[in-house]
Amino acid sequence: MRSLLNKLYLASGYLSGFSIALITLITVAQIVGRIIGFIVLSAEDFSGYSLAAATVSGLAYTFREGCHIRRPLVIQPGGKGERYFRCFQRLVLAV
Repeated sequence: MRSLLNKLYLASGYLSGFSIALITLITVAQIVGRIIGFIVLSAEDFSGYSLAAATVSGLAYTFREGCHIRRPLVIQPGGKGERYFRCFQRLVLAV
C-alpha cells in the first residue's frame, strides 16, 4: 500500500510540473499570437485551471517530501539565515 501511495505522490508531483509547463506554453502562445495577429481563445481560463491543478497536485508531493515549496528558496536548514528568518516570523506574528 505504501509503495502505491509513493507512486501516486510522485505522479502528482509530475502533474504539478506539467501544469506549470502548460502555463508557460500558453503564455508563449499568447505572446507569439499577438505578434502574428492570432488570438488564443480562453487562454486565461486554461492558465487559471492549470494554476489550480499545479497548486493542488503539488501539495501531496511536497508534503511527502517533508518540505514546503518556498522554504528551500529562503533559508537553508540549520544555517544563520534560518535563525534570522524565524525571529522575523515571530516578530511579524506578534504584531
